[in-house]
Amino acid sequence: MSKVKIEGNASGTGTLTISAPNTDTDRTLTLPDAAGEVLVTDGTVTIDDTNDRVGIGTSSPSEELHIYKNTTDSVDLKIENSEGSATLKANNDSFYIDADNHVFRSEASSERMRIDSSGNLKFNSGYGSAATAYGCRAWVNFNGTGTVAIRDSGNVSSITDRGAGKYTVNISNALTDANYTVTFGSPSFNPGNPPWVFQEDYNISRTTTGFGMWTNQNGNSYDSAYVQLAIFR
Repeated sequence: MSKVKIEGNASGTGTLTISAPNTDTDRTLTLPDAAGEVLVTDGTVTIDDTNDRVGIGTSSPSEELHIYKNTTDSVDLKIENSEGSATLKANNDSFYIDADNHVFRSEASSERMRIDSSGNLKFNSGYGSAATAYGCRAWVNFNGTGTVAIRDSGNVSSITDRGAGKYTVNISNALTDANYTVTFGSPSFNPGNPPWVFQEDYNISRTTTGFGMWTNQNGNSYDSAYVQLAIFR
């Protein structure tokens, strides 16, 4: 049989212990070959020196680090230092980090973006620091004359025509509450006519899925060819 050599360091006092596992299943450790390559260790941890790959839970790693779990549970990769840890989870074709704050920094350690523990997205895009990004939740550009026609929109399902200059804007995906802000764009300007006014119609109860609006000139209801608005929350 091949020789087995166990050699200690003459200056050390520690003990090298090789113990058999407490199991009825055979365990095999294939030792390095002449090139120093660990070929496989019972399929649980594999170091493929030929392709520079490490496999955990698989004997055939296909990437530099390949982690496989033979269940539908999430696969976790934990990264930790003395200040704390974060766990990267893969489950059902999705990836997420299990930590209170997800912080993205530049190489110089300046914070560029953060997802805080409340789920708020914060980023530095001219703000001077990472600040909460309040996105536009819905917007629409429509022709309010004749048969109402939406030119283009985002998260607006339809416009209900309630008569001259009166509309209901219907939101596709309900907002979290009705405390949103509606910003109206400027209508086209005609020097020979009084200015148009776009405003919310509070005769229609505002909800998470819609609100009423009114277009008028000097308080007189008129249909406008260009109605533009955005909703922020």
